Amino acid sequence: MNIDWGNPDALYLLWVLPIAAVLLGLALRARGRALDLLGPLVARRVSANTIPIHRGRAMLRFGALAVILVAIAQPRWGFRWQER
Repeated sequence: MNIDWGNPDALYLLWVLPIAAVLLGLALRARGRALDLLGPLVARRVSANTIPIHRGRAMLRFGALAVILVAIAQPRWGFRWQER
């Protein structure tokens, strides 16, 4: 089985992934700090169960970005038939 790339130059876009991971981490941290600053009134309305939900959404967004960047490179795999 052979893997070929239709647009291998697009793989250079993968450098965006570490930057996106840092930005998503900073956004989650900023959200937590903002909730802490708002105090106990908001803590009653925003349960601790939402933290895993927001982390999960961030991970899904990161995964979607990674899949999109790889799709831009147009991976192709399979067999090539050659007639003799």
